Amino acid sequence: MSEIRCNLTAREVATVLHALRVLQLGCDAQACDHFADVAPLNRDEIDGLCDRINFAPKNVTASPRTITVWCLTSHVSDTDGREGLETAVYPDQHAAYAALVERWARTDEQRGVVEPLLANKQYKELSEETAPGVWDDLDSFIVRSHQMEVPA
Repeated sequence: MSEIRCNLTAREVATVLHALRVLQLGCDAQACDHFADVAPLNRDEIDGLCDRINFAPKNVTASPRTITVWCLTSHVSDTDGREGLETAVYPDQHAAYAALVERWARTDEQRGVVEPLLANKQYKELSEETAPGVWDDLDSFIVRSHQMEVPA
């Protein structure tokens, strides 16, 4: 049996339910072209269909939910001397710091300092103040959480 799904307005649902009840009361369904290839529902089947329509979940606009994302903002400059801030958004704190390490820890010495800290989730130790010399190529950066509303 094939199934058709569609969204109906409240008026359309009321009309369909009314039409089903009229059919149930004894309308000559055979006179309608809609029943050329299929038999009309009997009284019990119409009752069941009306119940399914009446009790079907209604489309409700869901409230937005709040999620926490982590932003890595860094001061950047290009080869022409233009400067600015660049912000990237990550799903969790570890991903933000991993991106920081991947992008800015360029030498083996730098990676040797920061990769163990990242692996052990010692995020405070990855700051500019506690890892001096590691971030020399990077003027400044900040990693912080941010609350964000998204559709549910």
